Amino acid sequence: MTMEKKVAENGTDSVKTRTYEYIRDSILHGKFPSGSFVEEGVIASEIGVSRTPIREAFNKLSAEGFVELIPRRGARVRAISPSEMHQFFETRIVIETYAARQVCSIRPPIPPRVDELVSEMATLTQFIMAHEIAELDRELHRTIVALSGNEVLLELYDALQFRHLLACASIPIDSKLLSIVLQEHQELVSALKSYDEEAMVTILTKHLDPNLALRFRRF
Repeated sequence: MTMEKKVAENGTDSVKTRTYEYIRDSILHGKFPSGSFVEEGVIASEIGVSRTPIREAFNKLSAEGFVELIPRRGARVRAISPSEMHQFFETRIVIETYAARQVCSIRPPIPPRVDELVSEMATLTQFIMAHEIAELDRELHRTIVALSGNEVLLELYDALQFRHLLACASIPIDSKLLSIVLQEHQELVSALKSYDEEAMVTILTKHLDPNLALRFRRF
């Protein structure tokens, strides 16, 4: 069954969800590069929906920071400048190293999901599925922030979601790089499970180094 038929046969809420997810995934997989416009007509013809759910999806994606709504032009994919990329990673270092110290101090139970995430990353790394790995990457790091018990900190971290995913989408797919990132995640989870504060802070600082990230950035 085609995607068009699937969309048409589902209810209104399902159409909205599918339309939103299709556009978002297309952005994250590079179909609509940073700075380009997402054409309503193209989306409508590709997935067989009216323009109403597309516009609603644009509004949601705009609120989340993935696109900018330009009067009489439509939705333009949000671009991340080198300066913003650098600041984004610096901010993550501040949030995540603080969270790591808190986790090691209060020693909450570590959910089995962290091992599952790394295992899934390892499988995806074999097939160089960078964009799917980015989603797992964010879930892993978010789990660490959540374990700190600081809900305000978690809200601030969640506000960075669009930058996190767009930043990953902006980095060229490199199998060697993915293997390095996987190893760092494995080391991070090992330190997390032993509540090794020094190791966690060291790994996170290296893992999120903005200069290293920028080395793989497409400009």
